[in-house]
Amino acid sequence: MVIYTSDIAQLRGYKMTTEVSNKLDVKELDFLLSLISDTLHIYEYPTSAIFSAVTRCAITGYLYGITNADSPDLTNHSIGVFRQLTTHAQKQPKYDWFAEWSQKLVEAVRARKLTEDKTF
Repeated sequence: MVIYTSDIAQLRGYKMTTEVSNKLDVKELDFLLSLISDTLHIYEYPTSAIFSAVTRCAITGYLYGITNADSPDLTNHSIGVFRQLTTHAQKQPKYDWFAEWSQKLVEAVRARKLTEDKTF
């Protein structure tokens, strides 16, 4: 069974143009983690860049689907959702893969920033 973000929005009682609360519930976090996992499994050799892109697209697509608005706050809100996903994953052993990928991504970004700083 395929569940679209608009279906989740309707289940939560959202009208498609209403604001999204800042905190997603456990079902929504599980849904996003499942979506990200399923998408990552398509790739034979996923990288931190692929993890980042897949996660960003899943989060922003989900948020766009429940608000149906291209808001400038969408990017800021998606960062908050990423943090929620990471926190949720750290509490659930079945989501260790997400916590590990998140850590790899943080390390890759940090290393890239150090490299960029040295080039100036």
